[in-house]
Amino acid sequence: MLHLLHTPSLYNFFLDCINYAFIILVFYFFFKNKIIDQKLFLCLIICSSTPFFINHYLFNWGFMPDQAKYFNQANTLRNFEFDKLGKLTTIFPSLIYAIFPIPFIETINSIAFINKCVLGLTTIYLYHKKVIDKLLFILLNFWPSVLLYSSVSLKDTLIFCLLILFVNYQNKNENLKCWIIILFLIPMKILFSFILFSILVFKKIFKDIKFSYHHLISLASIIFVLIYFRDSLAYAINDLRYGFFYETYSYNYKFSEISVNLYFPLQLLSELLRFVISPFPNIYNVNLLLQFIENIFFYVLLVFLLGKLYIIDKKKFLFWLGSIIYSLSFLSVLLFSNGTIARYKYSILFYFILTIYLEIKNRDKKFTIL
Repeated sequence: MLHLLHTPSLYNFFLDCINYAFIILVFYFFFKNKIIDQKLFLCLIICSSTPFFINHYLFNWGFMPDQAKYFNQANTLRNFEFDKLGKLTTIFPSLIYAIFPIPFIETINSIAFINKCVLGLTTIYLYHKKVIDKLLFILLNFWPSVLLYSSVSLKDTLIFCLLILFVNYQNKNENLKCWIIILFLIPMKILFSFILFSILVFKKIFKDIKFSYHHLISLASIIFVLIYFRDSLAYAINDLRYGFFYETYSYNYKFSEISVNLYFPLQLLSELLRFVISPFPNIYNVNLLLQFIENIFFYVLLVFLLGKLYIIDKKKFLFWLGSIIYSLSFLSVLLFSNGTIARYKYSILFYFILTIYLEIKNRDKKFTIL
């Protein structure tokens, strides 16, 4: 069925229309039962239509060639052709797509419509549980990166939805659900699972206002393990770094290893700065310019929320500021491609934006972003 991926046709458009109609019927159920109002229903109708306009029109689907992997694997699984399975990182999200009750997985846009449905259901759930308000509901569906990556057949939207669900369960201290999400993330985006695991552990250690002997012993143990196994950790990080480096550059480019020595803080700071300002200075088209502008809005919103949290609770401000620096630093030493950085960045920044937003809401029920 590879020809279906490459050729926009009336038949493909008809199949996409049926998938789109299925999604709208799902959302209509929640509108009819007064879980969402007319404005939010209209928001979902509009943002769920964007898969029609991305592949073949805004850009050729080959601009994001990984779409073919998830389409082929989901289509294979749905047809019970288990002799054609690929890597676990592709199989696991593709299995979710394959069992999702959408009518057709027959075009390059099919999984994109599943992504739209998953994103819509996630935001409906969070809105119904009063985790987000109407403004955040609309923001989550129409934020440029969220809108783009939920309009193509990539797994990023599944990961994004798991992250924002994690925010809710983390805020409510529902640890079992948090661990389940971490387990789900391992075969899809192991770097995020490691970051969430680390934050969950450190949050447990530092949750009290004052340190106890137990906390000091735990902290000292972690520091000792990191120092003792620093060479092994450096090797593991460089192994991952090497893989991402050669996904971006050819073998003609020199690979620079991370070394745990006196110069490590400077090297880390350099990598962090590169990650934070990416795609700057390599802005050579409109897409990268828009991505750079979006980053500015991300950081303005994050700084605004951190400022509010600092006023309310300085201890939590320090914890979440430290968590942001830690997470971005960890990703910065591994990722090189501007496109890959963008896909990781929008998910992790939204995780922190929603987390800090809920920390503020816990103390000020009337707080809104605008």
